[in-house]
Amino acid sequence: MPRKDREKFRITIPDVIQRLDEHTGGQITYDDFYPVPCTVIFSEFMEILKGHPKYELSINPACGMATYVFRDGDRMIPITRFVDVEGLFEYLKEKTEEMRNGASKHWILAKMLVKLNSFVMKEKQPSWLNLSSVLHNIFLKGNYSALGEFHKNSLFVGMMHFQDLYNWDIQRIKKCDIHYTTPDGVIPFCTFNVIPQWYRDKIQRRHSITIQEWEARTGKSLKDGYYKRNIKELEAMPDYMETYGGFVKPKTAMTVAPVQTVGATRTGQAVLQALGTCATDSSKPGCGCGGSSGKNSCCSA
Repeated sequence: MPRKDREKFRITIPDVIQRLDEHTGGQITYDDFYPVPCTVIFSEFMEILKGHPKYELSINPACGMATYVFRDGDRMIPITRFVDVEGLFEYLKEKTEEMRNGASKHWILAKMLVKLNSFVMKEKQPSWLNLSSVLHNIFLKGNYSALGEFHKNSLFVGMMHFQDLYNWDIQRIKKCDIHYTTPDGVIPFCTFNVIPQWYRDKIQRRHSITIQEWEARTGKSLKDGYYKRNIKELEAMPDYMETYGGFVKPKTAMTVAPVQTVGATRTGQAVLQALGTCATDSSKPGCGCGGSSGKNSCCSA
C-alpha cells in the first residue's frame, strides 16, 4: 500500500480517542484513558493477598488503552472523573510491597478497605452508584461474582492496535500477551498474522487435514458438532435471565387485521407484517391500522 494511502486510511489509538472526544462532546476525553498494563498493579496486589497466581496483562503500553464509563441519566461519566485512579495505584503498589516484606495480609486488607473511601469522590459519582461498596466486595471476596457487579454497572471502552507489515515493532512483540500455541511453538499474535508466509500459512499447510480425512480418523461428523442455540432452553436458565433479563422484552399479544397496503416505521424498527396484513400490538393504546392519520400503517413504537 502506498504511503499516501496508509496515511489516509490508517487510524491509531490516539485517533480513536480524539474521535470519541468529538463524538461525545467531551464526555470521554484522552485524560480518561490508561494503558492496559496498568492493571498489573491490581493483579500483583490480589496475587499476594490471595496467595496464588493471577492473570497479568503485562502487554506493551503501546498496544492498548482503556477506561470504564458509567451512565448518569443521559450522560456518560468516566471512572476517572470520580476516582483518584493514580492515587489508588500508588497505594496498592505500596501495600503490595509491604506484604512482600512480610506485613500481615489481614491487617493490610483491613486498612485498605477503610482507605478505599478516600479515593472515591462520592459527590461526583452517579447518584445510583456506590463504587466504594463494589470495590470493597472485589478486594474482600476476590471472585468473579464480586468483579461481575462492577462490570454489570459499567461500560468498558477499550482498543487494541494490532500491527501490520508497515508498523511491526519488535519491542511490542516481546511484550505480547496474546499468543498462538502451535506444534512449532508459542508465537505472538502479530508475528503469526503479520508474517503469514513464515508462520500462519506455513504452519497451517504443514499440519492441517481435510474435513473428510478428519471425519475418517475420528469417526465423527463435523456437522454433528455444530452449535445450535435453543432460545427456550437459554431463557429457562436462571443465570441467563439474571444476566440478560433487562434486555429481554416480554412478548405482547398480537392481533392481525387486513389492510390494503403495508407500511413501515420511520425509524426502521422491526415489525411483524406481511403483504395484506397489519400487525397490531394490543398492549399499546391507540396502536392499530388507520387512525387519525387516515393511513393504513403498522406501528411498533
